[in-house]
Amino acid sequence: IFKSAQALTGEGTQMPFAEQKLAGLSEGQQAAIANALSGVGSFQPFLQQGSAAVGQGIAGAQAASFDPTSYQQFMDPFMEDVIARTQQDIAEKGAQQQLQARANAAGQGAFGGSRQAILQGQIAADTMDQQARTGAQLRSAGFQQAQNLAQQAAQQQLRQAQLTGQLGVSQAGLGQLGQQMGVQDINTLLGIGGLQQQQGQKELDIARANQLAEQALPFQQV
Repeated sequence: IFKSAQALTGEGTQMPFAEQKLAGLSEGQQAAIANALSGVGSFQPFLQQGSAAVGQGIAGAQAASFDPTSYQQFMDPFMEDVIARTQQDIAEKGAQQQLQARANAAGQGAFGGSRQAILQGQIAADTMDQQARTGAQLRSAGFQQAQNLAQQAAQQQLRQAQLTGQLGVSQAGLGQLGQQMGVQDINTLLGIGGLQQQQGQKELDIARANQLAEQALPFQQV
């Protein structure tokens, strides 16, 4: 058998041989790898910024709790001036009533009598009572207004804290969404790149088969 084969092929002749070749990574695959490497950890800045915003929101919500003494910063700084002026007006009105009472007593010939003293005492008491009630009403109104403003400020701060927290969560979600979309792009590139590589490998395989066929022609002719 060996001699027959040697006679057929000739001295020193070798069997047909063609080097096998592997198609390299396609352009799409290389782009997918580059995108994958550059996209690793790309969500971290969004996550960190979102986490910071959520922390600010939590801190703001804790600070927004209503403080019973917070009304003080909303009190009208001119409140006492207004009260003092109002009481002065009441006192002046009381003084006018005292003068009127004296004039009436003098006209009736009772000036300096007990009736005049009682009337003047009553006017003085009414004046002081009016001053006290007016001062209390003004202070109560000022306190109520300041307390309402403090509550509104606390509610506004709470809403702002909630909004900040929501924005932080949304920002972190954007990072996650961006990474997911990046993965989709990478998968798309890998699919396209795989087709390109398969086509390239087929072309190499066909070229090798053709080369082997050409080398086998002399043997077929013999």
